Amino acid sequence: MIKKGLSLLLAILFILPLLASCQKTPAGSDSGKDPYSPFDPSIEQGDWELPDDSSMPDPTPAKDPANGVKVSYRCEPSYAGTIDGKGTQYIVPGGYTETVVAMPLYGYRFVCWSDGSTSRARPTDKVEEDTVLTATFEPVEVPYRVTVAQVHLNTANGDDIKSKNYVDATISISGADKDKHNVEALATRVKGRGNSTWSTSYIGKEIGDVRWSSTKKEFHTVSSTDAYASKNSYTLKLSEGLNVLGIGDGKNKDWVLQSNKYDLTMLRNWFMWSLANRMGTFNFVPSCAFVDLYVNGEYRGVYMIVEKVEAASERVNIDDSGTDPDKGYLLELDFRVNKDSSKKEGLDYFLIPGFHEDDANKREFDILSDHSTEEECAFIKDYMTKVHNAIISGDRGEIEKLVDLYSMVDIFIIEELGKDCDWGATSFYMCKEKGGKLYFTAPWDFDFCMGSYSSGIHEEGLISAGSYGNEWFEAVHDLPWFVELVRARMNSLEDDITELTADLQKMALALKPHAERNNEKWDVFGVGYHEFVSPQVSSLLATYDEHVAFIYDWILYRWNIIREWYPILETSSSPFYSG
Repeated sequence: MIKKGLSLLLAILFILPLLASCQKTPAGSDSGKDPYSPFDPSIEQGDWELPDDSSMPDPTPAKDPANGVKVSYRCEPSYAGTIDGKGTQYIVPGGYTETVVAMPLYGYRFVCWSDGSTSRARPTDKVEEDTVLTATFEPVEVPYRVTVAQVHLNTANGDDIKSKNYVDATISISGADKDKHNVEALATRVKGRGNSTWSTSYIGKEIGDVRWSSTKKEFHTVSSTDAYASKNSYTLKLSEGLNVLGIGDGKNKDWVLQSNKYDLTMLRNWFMWSLANRMGTFNFVPSCAFVDLYVNGEYRGVYMIVEKVEAASERVNIDDSGTDPDKGYLLELDFRVNKDSSKKEGLDYFLIPGFHEDDANKREFDILSDHSTEEECAFIKDYMTKVHNAIISGDRGEIEKLVDLYSMVDIFIIEELGKDCDWGATSFYMCKEKGGKLYFTAPWDFDFCMGSYSSGIHEEGLISAGSYGNEWFEAVHDLPWFVELVRARMNSLEDDITELTADLQKMALALKPHAERNNEKWDVFGVGYHEFVSPQVSSLLATYDEHVAFIYDWILYRWNIIREWYPILETSSSPFYSG
């Protein structure tokens, strides 16, 4: 079960001075990275390294504790963290301990161990005599400096946005951190966005209104959860390219106003995109900024403005020009494409024989990049069929000829960490450059992750346990070579997880006033706000702090659960492609 630390943020205390051997950046210090976006310019695209084949020594517990060496793992302050693993171990003299991990509770960050180690995880310790090792924690009490701008979206006739068809509007942005990013009445087009998150049932209805239900055949009073269904996401097409609020790599006309309807922390996407950027493997990770949205003068709550996933020089940068079928392609796995009457199988999308063939819903591959001929569709379908057959075979050599393994491993870690219910069905992106391999790219749509989706509430279990898994990764997740690659990658990300969970808390501190105003509008803390959202999340978490503490704990413990399959070992400088 998730360890609860929900009240700790409200009772932060001063702790003893940190040990001199702990060389960590103090909480709240200026690290030089932009707090408005998960993008970190210091991260470079590049390879990561595979450890050698040496294994950790096996633990050597003493058969009789009376004849063993006692090793104790403790927390300082005791109320600031826990030890995941055996906090007290008896081993043979000169023997080795089992793995333990220091787990800061919500409101705190890990600093170091008493022997100077700055890694939360201790894979093994060789101990000659009775030993106490203490994990030191400190409060996270200085928020990021975050400016939440106001976005005013006004339709041409003042009507509500009621469909996924574009309507004319203007967009104004005020209160930006820099004056040059403020916008005055720029012409744009706007439409509804999303599938499970898009709703027309209660658009224009206020809490307390009486509404006729065509399904229940009765009148009923609109509740807060009914009204909350109308907190929709939108797609914008600006009349001119802008670098909106300074996020992303350049000017573009296409942007998304993401409601994060199912995520009351509004931080699930932000956290995953932050992790993806630190990985440095994906050729595109969406950048975002938090905004207060007003539609036709009505406050609609906290939103994200996000870069749209598309083939463009400043987004997924592939060469999709020309008519030669051997060109760049951007693909989305989306089981709803065949419901779009504007798209044709064999031209706009395709199916792969055998891919999820036993599932009720077929999985279409939607071609999002520029294309116009059946020959182009046939070319990429043939390539993706080869990819499918190679992955199902489990042969690393065959897979590696067609697929970039770096991005394959990294997307697996991200999707498994979030326990994403959609990653085999929709919002799952891939790209192929002309003459190149397939790359997984643009991680997207995590508001139904980290326990928010009802069937994925628990941290336990490998291969996402939501409504859809992804059979490609089911085929390889326990193959020895893939286990080794994932283990290596997770080893290199241990410090990133420690830092990002601290960042998550600092961002939550900054967003809290805006999140609480959002709840004043919608009144959904502590209530079941959607039938698919876990009741443990929707009904039992009554404050913003509780919602953030839940995902904070969930991330840390989920990470440890995955490490049971891909255990911590020492890393070396051996190259990725060795062995």
